[in-house]
Amino acid sequence: MVYYALIKYTPSEPHYRYIVAAPDADTIDEWWRVVSEKVGVQWQRLAPDYYSFNQGFVWDSAPEFNDRLMYTLLNDRDGRFMGAFSQQPRTDHISGQTFFIRSKSSPYIYWAVKDNRIYASRFSRTRFRIKIDGETKPKVMIGKDSISITLTTNSAQYVSISSNGELSVEGGGHTGGISFSHFKKGFLADSYQIGDDVNAAVRKVGNDDGEEWELVQ
Repeated sequence: MVYYALIKYTPSEPHYRYIVAAPDADTIDEWWRVVSEKVGVQWQRLAPDYYSFNQGFVWDSAPEFNDRLMYTLLNDRDGRFMGAFSQQPRTDHISGQTFFIRSKSSPYIYWAVKDNRIYASRFSRTRFRIKIDGETKPKVMIGKDSISITLTTNSAQYVSISSNGELSVEGGGHTGGISFSHFKKGFLADSYQIGDDVNAAVRKVGNDDGEEWELVQ
């Protein structure tokens, strides 16, 4: 699915307006990580699909993404048509915020804590705080980031991986071994059975053998 974002030039509001097309929203977030960490950056992230800059060239902001992004210069403001785009709203993946975690294919299935284990549940859900390891500032999370997952009710309770791969909740320590990209296809629930959530334990799997999970607020 193609994802779009708008880019505006702040010194001259009527001019140099761009639309950028990417193969998915994750690519936009990865592009922004590179752009935002450059020395003397003159860019702002106004929304997940809206950016501004005040110097330089848009297409030269992160040349390493030029094989995945397509920049199109739009018409100027005054009385000229600007093409619009429509896309589904998405959660802003900011480190340190709290989220529910649900199945993308079955959005009525949520992660829930029960007896210090993580289950995929139809009937309950738990809110988690997710942050980049060692990061204290609000920052957009991307796939390569190592993350920590804690309970919002107790910041000392971390989601960790047990010896058999199941996700559990432990006191103190660190999440360890989980990257943000694992929400794509790195976790799998054993089963979904109406009336019996106990058999739906969530575990970490390899080789993209899991299902896709999404963060919602």
